[in-house]
Amino acid sequence: MSENLATENGVQAEDTIVEIPIYPEFESDIPKQLPKRKVFWKIFIAYFSLLLVVGVIVLWFLYRDMERYEATTPNAALNTYINWIKDGDFESIYAASDFEETILNNKEEYVKYLARLYGGDTSTLTVREKATSTDERKEYSVYMGDQRVSSLSLIKNPAWGETSWNYVTEVQYLPATTIYAAEDIRLSINGMDASLLNLSGTPVQNTLFGVSEQTDTLPVIQSYTIESLLNAPTIEGLTLGGDVCTVVQDVNGIYHVLRPTAEALRTEREELAKEVAFTYAKFISRDAEREDVLKLIAKNSDLYQKVKAFSNDWFSKHDSVKFRDVTVTGYCQYSSNDFSCEIRFTPVYLRGGQEKETGIFHNRLHFVLIGDQWQLFTMTQLSDELPSEEPVDDLPE
Repeated sequence: MSENLATENGVQAEDTIVEIPIYPEFESDIPKQLPKRKVFWKIFIAYFSLLLVVGVIVLWFLYRDMERYEATTPNAALNTYINWIKDGDFESIYAASDFEETILNNKEEYVKYLARLYGGDTSTLTVREKATSTDERKEYSVYMGDQRVSSLSLIKNPAWGETSWNYVTEVQYLPATTIYAAEDIRLSINGMDASLLNLSGTPVQNTLFGVSEQTDTLPVIQSYTIESLLNAPTIEGLTLGGDVCTVVQDVNGIYHVLRPTAEALRTEREELAKEVAFTYAKFISRDAEREDVLKLIAKNSDLYQKVKAFSNDWFSKHDSVKFRDVTVTGYCQYSSNDFSCEIRFTPVYLRGGQEKETGIFHNRLHFVLIGDQWQLFTMTQLSDELPSEEPVDDLPE
């Protein structure tokens, strides 16, 4: 019966085809598509970031251009110079300056000069522009407090110059430096041997010993002059034997290179000078004979002739003489054949049991070695207030 039903309908069960859709087992297996809106924002952010980077780079280059321009102005150059002074960076000032070095005025001396020049209170540092300034050259006066210490010039460099402005610091050289030294002393100035400086010496023994004409008896003392030094020189001297000399500066600014002397020899010579001074004073007061003092004086000296012609008949008679408050100072020696020292004492004369003081004896005695004997060559009278290098015109009374 069932077979008939199928036949009646004209469709057999086996011939029926039913299509059933097949779905993925999991939803994640279906590929997703990005929304268009998200893509737009990503592109926008990337574009904005690019613009931001480009803008920063442009601003950086503009800043560097402005910085370079500012550095080329005279005000910037002046501020740099002031900061160098305040920081004590004198090496930078030297590097930016066209300072012309010499053998004695080298870089070290120039830096030392700047340190001395600007060694004051830098907190009071001020700069005033001069009316003579131009676009190509700026002129300034540098002050510390109310005192002008220097002058500065800023000179504009051409395009090919290493810096925009060149610094020229006013240089004030010292007065001429004079040095007295024996001719056999090996002299050096600022570490440089004097023989390399082409210094020519002038004999000054007549000036030192106070004589009018040069004699062969005197040791040769040379005077050397050095011009245009930035700083006080460092002067050294050596004897032929390698002994280190002493360098002293007198009230007139002259440097004296003195030969070293052993303490025992110095004491011996000071005692000799003291005895010669006593003999001379006794001759003036008629307590010693003329021959007693003449044998102590060099025969070819002016002093010998003065003593020989001097009359002491005017001096008052007395019983005896003694010397009070005796001092020996200022020993110096230029060569192995000379020495000098200052002798000071007060002569006291006794007459009728009473003491009477006279004027103070204060002289520098100069001795020269003649043969094997030290002899007095000159005697320079000194004031108790200020020393004098003038020779004695008349014998002290």
